[in-house]
Amino acid sequence: MQSLITDDLTVIIPLYNKYEKVERAVISVLNQKIAPKFIIIVDAGSNNDGAQRLNEIAELYPFIHLVTHDQKGGAAAKNRGVLESSTKYIAFLEADDEWLPEHTANLDEVISKNNDADFYCIPFIVNSPMGNLKPHVELPQPFNGKLSNFVKTYSSGYGLAHSSSICFRRSFFLKIGGFPENIHSGKDIYLWLRSGLEGVCAVYNSRSVIINKKNIINSNPSQKFAPYHVTYFVEHLHNYSAKEKKDIKQFLKRNIFLLWAKAKIEKNRHLRTVLRFYISKLSKLQWFILLFSELIPACFFELVRKRRISNNKQK
Repeated sequence: MQSLITDDLTVIIPLYNKYEKVERAVISVLNQKIAPKFIIIVDAGSNNDGAQRLNEIAELYPFIHLVTHDQKGGAAAKNRGVLESSTKYIAFLEADDEWLPEHTANLDEVISKNNDADFYCIPFIVNSPMGNLKPHVELPQPFNGKLSNFVKTYSSGYGLAHSSSICFRRSFFLKIGGFPENIHSGKDIYLWLRSGLEGVCAVYNSRSVIINKKNIINSNPSQKFAPYHVTYFVEHLHNYSAKEKKDIKQFLKRNIFLLWAKAKIEKNRHLRTVLRFYISKLSKLQWFILLFSELIPACFFELVRKRRISNNKQK
């Protein structure tokens, strides 16, 4: 089946010591109803035989290219993949994840209808120890169109954008600078927010991506610094209009509270203090609420988290 995806899409897969998983990801791309033009696998310094074994696969499929990148980190690997690409559109797929066979057809649907957008989102399913979860998306189903306010829609749920479900116009990705490198956390959310503030997003609300997670919440109990998207947008609010500031603040206040609750569950006192500092710059009331919440046992937030997750189980 010929489409703009066949001629204009490159799939970029970052790899670091995950051969068994990345093989599943590659096969899911090969099984697409509409084939992309290229697959670029960026090996960010793997120290096993995965690259050699992937070379064997690439020899069977001339449109698969394996690139070696000395710098570690998924952000740097994805940025390198974009520089190596030449198509009009680029999509990312993490080595842990996979696409359902209709994913590129869904991308073709949303790009064909909204070909003046800068980036595109397809919602996803989370395959977790608690079963298949369908993170909330504040859009009707089906929906295929441009968002009037990406930040507001993104803030209303957490199932809209993921690095395995987003597709960019390559020129736009390069214009806004791609993923920030050498960042411990928050680089993806930073890029989604920057993209939504500076460009136009279109969404096809038909889930065709599987995010495989061993844990529901990405855990780093020793984290000491606020995620990059928090520090960047709190410090750069003055660069945005009054309406944009309002939307950014709405997103950050909700996001920081969720990050704080996670840190409470993990007994990470230092990170909670840092997050209270940043929330104080956005809302004194929210700062007081977090300060008061220090008195509430962590088990309460664990119960709330479990209930929130169970409400998103796939039916």
